[in-house]
Amino acid sequence: MESENLTRLLQDAERRLQEAKFNLLLRESELSKARDARIAAEVDVKVAENLVANLQREMKAKHANAKN
Repeated sequence: MESENLTRLLQDAERRLQEAKFNLLLRESELSKARDARIAAEVDVKVAENLVANLQREMKAKHANAKN
């Protein structure tokens, strides 16, 4: 009887361990995707910043040429 209880407790603990490992892998995957999305967003920001800076330079150059 006591052996059956220990066996059942062990099986339950092993099941919980497997669930915890699975959840950890799932969270790691979600974290990796979030990191990738953040990197992509940072790249988008840099591209937009460069575009704005280039257009500002171009407008300043055209404005300077128009005065001359």
